[in-house]
Amino acid sequence: MTAIAKKGRLVEDQAGTVLLVNENEHAFRADESVIAIWQMCDGTRTEEDICTIVTEQTDMTTEDAEKVVSEIIGKLRKVELVV
Repeated sequence: MTAIAKKGRLVEDQAGTVLLVNENEHAFRADESVIAIWQMCDGTRTEEDICTIVTEQTDMTTEDAEKVVSEIIGKLRKVELVV
């Protein structure tokens, strides 16, 4: 599997809302789980590595973690926040 690398940056707006901003300056509101997974995309970890971490750090089953991580990474790819 290929390692996944995050792109863009994390910002907080004046109202305290956390946003992920891609290289085209499009901002996306993100919850804690999305941000945590985005931050794990450090260019050395694969999707499988991230699933393992999520399983170890939460009460999720491996199957549930795989589903959640895959969905979030798919959305992050679509909005150009990971490669």
